[in-house]
Amino acid sequence: MKYLVILLSFAAFISCKSKPKQAEETAKYSLEKIWETDSLLTTSESAVFDSVNNVIYVSCINGDPRTKDGNGFIAKVSPEGEIIDRYWITTLDAPKGLGLYKSILYAADIDNIVVVNIAEDKIKERLPIFDAGMLNDITVAPNGRVYVSDMDSDNVYTALDGGVDLFLNKEINRPNGLLDQKDDLLILSMSDGELYSVDFDSMTKSKVLDGLPSADGIIEVADQTYIVSNWNGELTLITPDMKKQSLLNTIDKKINTADIGFIKDKNIVLVPTFGHNTLAAYKLVKN
Repeated sequence: MKYLVILLSFAAFISCKSKPKQAEETAKYSLEKIWETDSLLTTSESAVFDSVNNVIYVSCINGDPRTKDGNGFIAKVSPEGEIIDRYWITTLDAPKGLGLYKSILYAADIDNIVVVNIAEDKIKERLPIFDAGMLNDITVAPNGRVYVSDMDSDNVYTALDGGVDLFLNKEINRPNGLLDQKDDLLILSMSDGELYSVDFDSMTKSKVLDGLPSADGIIEVADQTYIVSNWNGELTLITPDMKKQSLLNTIDKKINTADIGFIKDKNIVLVPTFGHNTLAAYKLVKN
């Protein structure tokens, strides 16, 4: 009996010692809302932070996502949530995904990649994609190569130095969110709720994760740690071991979460709310 008591005491001691490590392994994240703009960002779709100019660019469809009406615009918002210039860039149709490369801002606009010269506050050129249905998200590689998804044609295109080529031909259903990862391209299928990886060298496509309904935007918030937005109103964190954690759910409030952005040095997630016509900012906290 004496030996049994000793063994039980030792087991209890080991169990107590193990708890802090277990807690560390299952650490959770949360989002704390810090601001939201006025509702002047009509049909806000995408947001990207420009660290050089300390400003956020927000694409605003301001109408139907597939209609060429000239009503779309890109707004400038401060990191504190103030709308600096609502109509910074105008004469767009239905701008969606945004991408930055040096002093150039790229915008996906139905069947054009719009090239904006940031320093001159004006459109430099438009790169037409004649067989495109509805261009959606954009990501830019470190060498300046642009990738853009087309949800309606199930294609992904690439552009460099003014030339546009087909990158993926109908290999992913309704491709939406894109993220360049140096060696591969991450692609979200909005209809299938799946995340794919395409290796740049071999062009091999691999399914990474499923169970991501209405997948819209994707950002990397730490090494191999991502947040994916569900257009209907949910943000999901994906850990390096491909586990999912719900961070935000506004579906019941009918507040969309579209193509999200990230201010890396402040751990701030930028959430365009589409039909709610705002941009919301949340602090990402590791609990």
